[in-house]
Amino acid sequence: LLVTAYMIAIVFWLALSTCYFIANYGNDKLLWEAVHYKYEYFDRFESIPSTSFFCFINLLKEHPLADAFESFWPRFFVCLACIIGFPIFAIPTAILQSNLMTTQDDEDEPFLDRRVTDAALSR
Repeated sequence: LLVTAYMIAIVFWLALSTCYFIANYGNDKLLWEAVHYKYEYFDRFESIPSTSFFCFINLLKEHPLADAFESFWPRFFVCLACIIGFPIFAIPTAILQSNLMTTQDDEDEPFLDRRVTDAALSR
């Protein structure tokens, strides 16, 4: 179940990254002026891998470029990431957290039993 949930999340992430790339390619407001190479500014959406980073940040409910999305389609895909993408990412995270907590409880159980026994014997 966990592998399936992660695969669905990864496929959604890559599909949404492609949509971000198509919607934001050539937007001059998304140029990063702090980084330049050969007198050209770094374009955050120049390729799908570079777009994937910003898409992943939006899927984790951070929106650092909210003021740069001016037209309908970039805003639509950000809303799509918020409404549909966040629950898709929350399900595998919740499953992973539940498994980690169960494993931690199983590992702590002998230690807690010994501590309770030692406290009862010392009285």
